[in-house]
Amino acid sequence: MRRLITTAVLTVVAAALVLVGFILAGRQFRSRLQNDPRYLVSFQEIECPAPPGSTRIEFLHEVQFLAELPENLSTLDDSVESQLRTSFARHSWVEKVDRVQSGPGRRIHVELTFRKPVLAAAHGNSIRAVDANGVVLPSTAPVIDLPRLIEATKPASSASTISDAARLAGFLHSDREQLRIREISRRDKGWHLLLENGALALWGEAPGSANSKEPSPELKRDMLLKKAPAGGLIDLRATGTPPGK
Repeated sequence: MRRLITTAVLTVVAAALVLVGFILAGRQFRSRLQNDPRYLVSFQEIECPAPPGSTRIEFLHEVQFLAELPENLSTLDDSVESQLRTSFARHSWVEKVDRVQSGPGRRIHVELTFRKPVLAAAHGNSIRAVDANGVVLPSTAPVIDLPRLIEATKPASSASTISDAARLAGFLHSDREQLRIREISRRDKGWHLLLENGALALWGEAPGSANSKEPSPELKRDMLLKKAPAGGLIDLRATGTPPGK
């Protein structure tokens, strides 16, 4: 009985060693193939969308530069997908890296969700597009037709001011064609919206601010959509509050 048990154990151990050997040999073989031209992809050959105002090649150059990545990548490198996820996510245009797929052969495909410009704000000596989270986008991002942040008391907008204004602009972005907001400004009693037809909407606090005295952002938006076409002064800060008070 002991001999049978010993023989069985030795057989299992031997099979395990053979399997480990195959695995190690496979990894070594795969490692040697990583530099094979059949599996090398130039960074500029990566398939991906381009953000607004830029070409795919220009965008890839920026991603490669920011991440300090090599010119060629191997589709047999087990770390290439996670490496590319991290590298693309570092670019200010990228909100989310949806998918990275390497192979078969010489092919790398990246799917991305880009940030949406919702506001134009002063940034240094220039006007830059900003997304709904307050992230300043590259200078190539278009600012035409975006509402402009007007800062009454400072030559340059603070980060917190830009963040609040961007959150408000982002909340109303889906209704931009109907509202056509020209300017967003911060006053003593909250945010003001100047529309293209000359109407001035007294919005109040930005969405996400704790203020139980004001209607919900959704209710404000609904009231604004109803009253905007008529022009004039539109007070959204409190239900029943007379305009201008």
